[in-house]
Amino acid sequence: MSVTELPTLAIIVVTFNAENFIERTARSIAEQLLSTQGAVEILLIDGCSSDNTVAIAEKSGVFTRVIVEPDSGIYDAMNKGAHLAKSQWLHFLNAGDTFYDHDSLDLLVKDLERSRAAWAISRAVNLGGGVGPAMAIPSVPHRWYRHALGLQPHCHQATYFRRSTFLEIGGHSLEYGMAGDFDIIMRLGLIERPYEIGRILINYLGGGVSDGAWRLNGNGQHLSRTDRMRFGRMLRRVDAMWVRLSQIVLRAKVTGGRYRLLIMRTFK
Repeated sequence: MSVTELPTLAIIVVTFNAENFIERTARSIAEQLLSTQGAVEILLIDGCSSDNTVAIAEKSGVFTRVIVEPDSGIYDAMNKGAHLAKSQWLHFLNAGDTFYDHDSLDLLVKDLERSRAAWAISRAVNLGGGVGPAMAIPSVPHRWYRHALGLQPHCHQATYFRRSTFLEIGGHSLEYGMAGDFDIIMRLGLIERPYEIGRILINYLGGGVSDGAWRLNGNGQHLSRTDRMRFGRMLRRVDAMWVRLSQIVLRAKVTGGRYRLLIMRTFK
């Protein structure tokens, strides 16, 4: 099969005990209006859910393949999906995430077909877990240094990876906990700037593990940043102080409904 015959995009949905959310994502995919048949493959990578996640997914009929087997966490499952995919581009969704509009996937495919970049980003909306206020995620335009410092949130679900580049750099690292998405975006930013898609394409459900574990995410960002930039002992100490200062500011500003907003703006 030649490169031109490969599907443009693989949508990889990673799940574990997500019966309350997977139908939402499957329905959104099913509602997408595609102008090019065969341009997209859709994989479900499930870590042996004990609920009805897999049954609901299979009943939806939208998944090209359903893989059910143990994994070592969300980023391990994503890497597994990347190896199983056949497409030129990779797109990772979690259960509960959806496309912004009925033609979002078609627009995404057309944008990616025009791009020669190693990675791409689009705009997205964080729905606040369905309980908080929705807010746009300020990931476009991309500013690498702001991301590296943990100052510019990026939506992993609105980040698209050229599969060959993703595999070449080893995919998501499993060493940095819930900062695995932060780490891969930082690494790709060291290679080149992303292809930027100015329109909103993704509704990110939010309220999940990476939103809640903001302290661990900050520590993971510290480890990723200091490892990738090869900081010496002194710079590692300075970076650790930066993380602690950021978290103190967060805690000091936590009041009522602003708690979720501050977390999503600072640690994602």
